[in-house]
Amino acid sequence: MLIKFFSLLLVYIFTGIVIKYLDDFVDGDADKDNFPYFLVLFSCATLIYAELAICLLWAAYGIGMIPNLKIKYAYNLNGLIELTVITIAGCFVFGFLNFIFYLILMMFIQLTDDLLDLPIDKFDNNYAKKYGVIEISLLSVNCLLILLYLNFLYTVVALVAYVLLQCYYYYRRRANDGQSDFNLFNA
Repeated sequence: MLIKFFSLLLVYIFTGIVIKYLDDFVDGDADKDNFPYFLVLFSCATLIYAELAICLLWAAYGIGMIPNLKIKYAYNLNGLIELTVITIAGCFVFGFLNFIFYLILMMFIQLTDDLLDLPIDKFDNNYAKKYGVIEISLLSVNCLLILLYLNFLYTVVALVAYVLLQCYYYYRRRANDGQSDFNLFNA
């Protein structure tokens, strides 16, 4: 049981780092020279648990399409068609409930990330800015309750990984801002 917990945790962390990099890459904030390292990290995640790592990446891709449903992408497809295709493919490949679980997980992470980034977010695609903090908080809590109902263990492991990644990126952002007197409890 403990080995399963840590292997799941590593897959969530490795894939989470890759998803964060890809998000920064799309926003134009990522260093393109680091791309091969993230490919290696994702391949490590797939070596541990391929289905989980790929399912997470596909779900993150699908949720990432939501703010840009009308924009045309590769092959002249808009975001709505890409979201539909990735959802149908994900449900077919990974199973309906399994892929829906990860779509809800990625939506939960997106919503809570938007709540956490509200004071520093410069973009207009922050859901908390668009729809309100209370509304997004309620939606986020509902997503969390659904996740706990669908798969308690995977949700708890995902939450642990999410908190660890948030702490790391928060510390890294503070360190990059030149605040070397970092203290987690007085931040």
